[in-house]
Amino acid sequence: MRAAQNSYKTRSPVEWWDQFGDHIPELRAFAVKILGLTCSSSACEQNWSTFNQVHTKRRNRLSTIKLNSLVFIMFNKNLKFRKSRLQKKEDNLIFKNISSDLMMSGLLN
Repeated sequence: MRAAQNSYKTRSPVEWWDQFGDHIPELRAFAVKILGLTCSSSACEQNWSTFNQVHTKRRNRLSTIKLNSLVFIMFNKNLKFRKSRLQKKEDNLIFKNISSDLMMSGLLN
């Protein structure tokens, strides 16, 4: 583990992954999730909104590949934010249900 931490600055990501990737299952699972990210086509209108935010006068000089990558990242960031916001709402509802059930049963004052 120490060798992996020390060598990530000196090796290319491919070399590092070949050497240490199989020994860290948590990192492997995380990498699979990251590499499996895709843009959802159901929110095309929002995707264009993100594209318009990125496509400013200052950023007009970006290549098409970099511009598309930036839109991809921003869109997925928004999806992640929306998902975390929904999870928080669900957690609060679940907690409210649990606390009311406990009060009804007399376990919570």
